[in-house]
Amino acid sequence: MTRVLPPWLLLVLATLFWGLNTVIGRAVVGEIPPVAMSFWRWTIATLVILPFALPTLIRQWAVVRAHWRILVLLGVLGVGVYNTLLYISLNSTSAVNAALLNGFSPAATVFFTWLVVREAISRRTAIGMFISLVGLIVIVTRGDLAVLTGLRFNLGDLLMIPAVVCWSLYTALLRFKPKELDGFAFILLTFLVGLVVVGTAYAYELSTGAGFALTTENLAALAYVGTLPSLVSYIFWNAGVLALGANRGVQFYNLVPVWGTLLAVLLISEAYQFHHFAGMVLILAGVWLATARPAGASRA
Repeated sequence: MTRVLPPWLLLVLATLFWGLNTVIGRAVVGEIPPVAMSFWRWTIATLVILPFALPTLIRQWAVVRAHWRILVLLGVLGVGVYNTLLYISLNSTSAVNAALLNGFSPAATVFFTWLVVREAISRRTAIGMFISLVGLIVIVTRGDLAVLTGLRFNLGDLLMIPAVVCWSLYTALLRFKPKELDGFAFILLTFLVGLVVVGTAYAYELSTGAGFALTTENLAALAYVGTLPSLVSYIFWNAGVLALGANRGVQFYNLVPVWGTLLAVLLISEAYQFHHFAGMVLILAGVWLATARPAGASRA
């Protein structure tokens, strides 16, 4: 499917599934402990892809051995550390703070891409990225910039900073994924590596007595987060970023709050107000400006 759909659509769909993930995440705060949410999310995703990807991964084990350092690093950054820190942070920070800090992922990715491979950012991409960030601020502050002066930061916010760094590094370093390694085999490997990190944190969480009830709502939430936003979104995100490049591909990440807002209005009856519309227009305009090729630009 990733070879049939255009890269921009893959990235749009990835952010759509992540947007619904934020809505579901709000519904289970206090019901499922944060690390448990992360552990079972990746366990489910691993079990779903395992029968399809394991034979290929075994056949290509020589490729894994030759490139194990970057593959382990990508699994630790993109699945293990990022998601564990994110879920812990979301249990102790506000939605405004989390969205604002996550909004710096595109800029951080551009910085790490420049730092690692010295890839410059075009003026068009920089302007588009800035416009998207303004749109994000409009949404999360509800159009009242005075909200920014009243922000208070806590431990959860501090944890969001390394989470954003990990995700940005993961996106920037995707270019070093071995080209000969099958995409499904790569996803399975990163899930397995990530589970080692998350599993260690989950063992500690269990030792504190944390647990959750196996209610229909909790199981349905885990079933969703373990499939579309984990398995499908990661496959689509990786393919889209590899096709467009990290600097252009990561600009789509700011669509997550757009989808989250729309889905919250549709599914949990949140009020739709003008600041939502204004912020969405700015984000969409910024993403388009940052990722669309100017007329006559090379396709190389």
